[in-house]
Amino acid sequence: MKIVGECKQCGECCRTNDQWLDNTDEMAEFAAARGWKVRQRGKLIQAEAIDVCPHLTKDNKCGIYENRPRYCAGYPHNIDLENCKKLGLDPNKLLPGCCGYRFVDE
Repeated sequence: MKIVGECKQCGECCRTNDQWLDNTDEMAEFAAARGWKVRQRGKLIQAEAIDVCPHLTKDNKCGIYENRPRYCAGYPHNIDLENCKKLGLDPNKLLPGCCGYRFVDE
């Protein structure tokens, strides 16, 4: 699979209720700092957001863009497709509905 499309600056990736993150200390800390509930599933963690990222501005821009976490900087290119496949997850269902990106077969 490969990713196609472009960011539509909808901001939904910063306010969505569910995020699938790589199960790393950095991601666990990222989710915990936002007060998200975290469940582990294989090599991924499911983080249930309970609020909007505090750095999202009213015009859907990142208020700390130059210093944003690595996860944010790489999203959605950093979604682990191998783990999605192993867990039977459709990676497109991990993207917000208005997202301009989609995963397609090569």
